[in-house]
Amino acid sequence: PTAVAFLSARARNNSCDSPTGQPLQHHQEISRLSDLQHNGHGKETLEGIEVGCGVGSVTMVPVMYPVGNLRVFDVPGFKDTDPDKQIVINILHKCLLTKVKDPKFIVIISVEDLMSEAQERFATVIDDYHNKLKDLFGAHNYLSFIATLHFVLTKNDDGKYTEEQISAKLKDVIYQSLGDIHNEGLAEFLKRMTKYHITVDYMHDTQEVILDQLQEVVSEGPELGYHIPSIDHESLDLHAEKLNTYCAMTMDEKIAKVKDFGSHVFVDFVPSKKKVELLRDEICDVQTKAATHSAAITTLQGRIVHAKQAIVDNTKLLATTTADIGLTEQEITRLTKDQSFMLETLEKFQSVSMRGDVARRTARVFAPPFEFNSNIIMDPEEYEQMTCIVVGCEPGDETLRGYMDNGGSLIPTDISKVAQCNLDIVKYSNRMLHTTPNFFRTRDVQYIAENRILRVEFTSQYCFKVLIYTSVPFASTVAAAVQKDHYQKSLNEKRSELMSLTATRTRAEAAIESAHHTEHTSAARLQELELELENTKRIEQTKLVDFEQATQAALGFVKEREKQLKTHAIARTGEDRDDHDKDATLIKEVSKIFAENNLETALIGKLQAHEAEVEAIRSQLNEMTTQIKILSRPKEVVLPSNLADGPRSTSTDNIGHASRGVFDDNTSDDDFLFVGHN
Repeated sequence: PTAVAFLSARARNNSCDSPTGQPLQHHQEISRLSDLQHNGHGKETLEGIEVGCGVGSVTMVPVMYPVGNLRVFDVPGFKDTDPDKQIVINILHKCLLTKVKDPKFIVIISVEDLMSEAQERFATVIDDYHNKLKDLFGAHNYLSFIATLHFVLTKNDDGKYTEEQISAKLKDVIYQSLGDIHNEGLAEFLKRMTKYHITVDYMHDTQEVILDQLQEVVSEGPELGYHIPSIDHESLDLHAEKLNTYCAMTMDEKIAKVKDFGSHVFVDFVPSKKKVELLRDEICDVQTKAATHSAAITTLQGRIVHAKQAIVDNTKLLATTTADIGLTEQEITRLTKDQSFMLETLEKFQSVSMRGDVARRTARVFAPPFEFNSNIIMDPEEYEQMTCIVVGCEPGDETLRGYMDNGGSLIPTDISKVAQCNLDIVKYSNRMLHTTPNFFRTRDVQYIAENRILRVEFTSQYCFKVLIYTSVPFASTVAAAVQKDHYQKSLNEKRSELMSLTATRTRAEAAIESAHHTEHTSAARLQELELELENTKRIEQTKLVDFEQATQAALGFVKEREKQLKTHAIARTGEDRDDHDKDATLIKEVSKIFAENNLETALIGKLQAHEAEVEAIRSQLNEMTTQIKILSRPKEVVLPSNLADGPRSTSTDNIGHASRGVFDDNTSDDDFLFVGHN
């Protein structure tokens, strides 16, 4: 005997009471059992209700199923090989029966046990059911409970046994049991089975057929409406104490186990997390290296382009400067020749100058009416060429200008012209030693060398003018000096320009050489960096694969611990649970039944403590999952500060140092930027 089910007669009136005393809504659905299934635990007599086929209970906690228009409560089997579970089963039966009104019991028996030639098989089944029901209801109440029993004989496949054969077999057993005076009620039990039973043919009966037969048999007889007598609560309390002891011991073990489980969860998680963190840091380092190399490559490419452009520009500059140097040298040669010619020419010419003035009238008594008196500063060289002539005021200067033959000027081109002048208008000439008689009252022309003063004094009755001519080399004049300065300044400018052009040519040559060197070294380093970058990318991909695997392993670790935590958690009624979780589920339901029947014990506190431990571990696992998900995000790559805004286009010295040697030389692009300096 493995299972018993009972239903409420109130189902026909659209409602019945549940184990908790709450009304259950009536369902009119009638499901079709198109293919009765069999599994490793038992067989479904009614669709969805599994009936055990061994001595272990398939059902541990009573569960209500709507089947057609019936309400069927599936309950644990009466005889379990585990004595602790048997205590639980008994207490659950009794607690349930205190809540359900007007039950009808359905007893499931295999027809093979009934019809077997080995009589002991059926005798054992009948005895177990009979004795367990008597123990459950109490001997003094048992006969009243027999009137609530209905029987389902299963496995009569293909109509192997007829109804007549089954009835004959049952009657034969009844006759045999009448002599057993020590087993009170056995005959009544068998009589009830003979009259109120149905047979099930798994091969041909549909769900509708089974439900119709079941509905008919539970509706028969005048027993409908019988009430279960009061349960012996002293016995109930005794069972409850045993049950509480069993559950409390089980909970203590579970609390200890879940604490031990929780104490290892984080410790076991640390290596997985550290591996993810280590790989994440390694990936960041590799990505930083790759980014640094990429920036350096960009810079080197810019340097190569810059160097090539510098070579082109400075080659053009060199050609232009060389041509300009040739032109400037030609211009210097020309200016030097012109200067020499100018100096030679200036030495050939004299500069003639004249100082002249008209005699002044005097107001002195007894003095001549006209006088001229002057002291003139004069160098000795100038005195040697000096010619002094005195002419009358009439007939004017026209005669003298005609004599000088210098475009109407009183100054000749050659001072000898003055020295040789013996015109009638000349009253005195220091060169011709000529003096007109009776023209002058006084006459004095003398040179005082120590004072460099020429003293000139004349007096006369007649009006006269004094003309003093001097001559110096033209090269000594201011005009000549201006000419000399002009030529010298032009020469100096050209020589300075030549020096600048020569320096520009030297720098252009040096810049071309430097640019060639930069292009060569940069190209070589660029090739090295490209190979390093390619290798770094390969390392990065390998690290990323390892990182993904480590992340998934860490998450898998957490998921595995979450699965393991479920084995420690206590599932609620209706939740999915494994076989090993039945004890915990049972404890949960027992605790609820204790509370509903005012049998409160310390079990609830232990359940709460256990749930708190489980929830703490669950929160810890959630935090672990969050940590791994955060770690799974790429770590931000931070480039050195001199690379953060991108490579510079003019100089790469600093980048070379920041990149830990990505540049082998310290040549700056500025070293060959001389374009336009001409």
